[in-house]
Amino acid sequence: MVPDEWVRDVAAGRRIEDDPRVITVRYEDLVRDHLQVLRRVCKFLDEPFVEEAFRAYPDSSQFQESRAWYGEAREVTATSVGRWKQDEHESVVKRLCDADGAHELLEHYEYINR
Repeated sequence: MVPDEWVRDVAAGRRIEDDPRVITVRYEDLVRDHLQVLRRVCKFLDEPFVEEAFRAYPDSSQFQESRAWYGEAREVTATSVGRWKQDEHESVVKRLCDADGAHELLEHYEYINR
């Protein structure tokens, strides 16, 4: 994703994040404690939370095929969290940080310290 697109998309979400019809789910929270996040999402949707159904993933997946997904369903892990901090991504991170409006959004969503 191009930094300006990231800023545009995240800023659009931020503008409506206080709307009672909106729930914000951070990827990092989802992969670190997906059951807790899914419990919160179910409550938001006024749907029952059936822990057994979520614990059975990926075996319970009915995923067939999608242009947005390659391969089979896999277990949820947090292995990619913080990967952006590795030296190999430094130039991409710098471009993002230099984009107008990015710094404020990165602070707001706690990717960088204030």
